[in-house]
Amino acid sequence: PAGRTTDLFKSLGIAFAPLGDKLPDPKGGVLVIGREAFSGGHLFPVAAATDDGSALQDFVNAGGRVLVMSQSPEWFRDQLGLRVSRVINRRVFAFDPAHPVVAGLD
Repeated sequence: PAGRTTDLFKSLGIAFAPLGDKLPDPKGGVLVIGREAFSGGHLFPVAAATDDGSALQDFVNAGGRVLVMSQSPEWFRDQLGLRVSRVINRRVFAFDPAHPVVAGLD
């Protein structure tokens, strides 16, 4: 992947471990799929050559949390067959820091 999320996390002092060939323990934290990680033409960045997405689904089903950062509109169109808008709006939403989706994040 492009490494933009890695650079961002480093600049913000956020501790992380790069993803290897397999997903982490679902109880071990949050899997962050970085910006444009899917743009390499693969459906999923983990074991991309052979994985049909079932490893990621199993990770989530076992309680793992996934945060998917911004991906290219072309990936959504070409890989998932979704229509995408040519205009990308940026919006900021207030969130509840006690909500489970952000639990454990600093």
